[in-house]
Amino acid sequence: MSNSNEVLVTIKIGRGGRFYNGGHKSIIDSGKSITDYIDDLFYDEKKNLLHDGPGNKLDFKFNSNGTGYINIDNQYNTIVVCLLSEIEPEKYYLLAESQEWNRVELLELLGIQNASVLDKFNLLEKACKDGLYKLEDHLIKEVSQETYDESDYGFEDYEECELNGKYYVKENK
Repeated sequence: MSNSNEVLVTIKIGRGGRFYNGGHKSIIDSGKSITDYIDDLFYDEKKNLLHDGPGNKLDFKFNSNGTGYINIDNQYNTIVVCLLSEIEPEKYYLLAESQEWNRVELLELLGIQNASVLDKFNLLEKACKDGLYKLEDHLIKEVSQETYDESDYGFEDYEECELNGKYYVKENK
């Protein structure tokens, strides 16, 4: 992946959340075009895109860059494919919550440089919801290998981790 203007992200709008209400957004995939979400249910016998399973007319839009949407039932089932760069910062938590294998890389493409460290300390979702991406915001600091090796970090007051040859300590308060 080279930049956020080239990466396609799929958002499903359906039921979910605490009360399983409609309108719940979740990121379900990356790298797929909107046309990858068409199946035989949506075609008539002449292969014209017309309707959902029960025969209702689909509301859809396909763009040449792979983005677009398929509104299946006007209520609880919509698929939207957009560019990663089109996701607003207040929606970054959708990426953090996703089970997408490359969610850290996607957030780093959006400019969140500490995403891998925050993920290592299980703070990525919280950071994205709060909009706080600096390590200091989460009481994390980078330390030298010598300090890391000789310390008593890792007990009740601290957590520690090593990532890509760098050493981090998080103070638990």
